[in-house]
Amino acid sequence: MPECINCGSFVTPSFVRVFGGNDGEVRGCDSCMTQTELNSGIAAQSVGEEIPMESNDGPTSSSGQGPPGL
Repeated sequence: MPECINCGSFVTPSFVRVFGGNDGEVRGCDSCMTQTELNSGIAAQSVGEEIPMESNDGPTSSSGQGPPGL
């Protein structure tokens, strides 16, 4: 049965298909992450992989201060 790598909770095959990575692994679930975190793709990322986060103002740079020139 599929399970969350982060906390060991059971997850359904449908959950893995939607929130898991290309390797079929889930690194976060409803038991250990918020829905916002899951929707951002955190549960699908591999170890060391960064997923760019977007704010309501658009993408932010690595310094967190927004696009250059603003």
